[in-house]
Amino acid sequence: MRLYHYTDAKIEKIDMNKCDGWWMTDVAPWDDFDFDGEMGAQGSRYVVVCEIDYDNLEVYVGGDHESVSAFCEEESVDLIENRWDGYTDYAVANPDLVRIVEVLENKWRD
Repeated sequence: MRLYHYTDAKIEKIDMNKCDGWWMTDVAPWDDFDFDGEMGAQGSRYVVVCEIDYDNLEVYVGGDHESVSAFCEEESVDLIENRWDGYTDYAVANPDLVRIVEVLENKWRD
């Protein structure tokens, strides 16, 4: 499954020492979508294009989770999936589950 991570930093390797979870969304930067109001991705300079092997992961669907690593450990899951109005976001605590395909400059956003 191809997903997207929006950021101000050019990230080529996920460093979990700098975050509690790696959040991604199914909304591509070229999609017609309200990034500012819905996702808070306004002004994101880069888009990290990621791939995950969704079919082979233990997935928890629902809710918003502040502590991704603690939640994944408590629920014995690999991936958190949150379905919102018009998009879905995903979070992992294990960076080995994510393959970074490429890092794009976000020319689709102001």
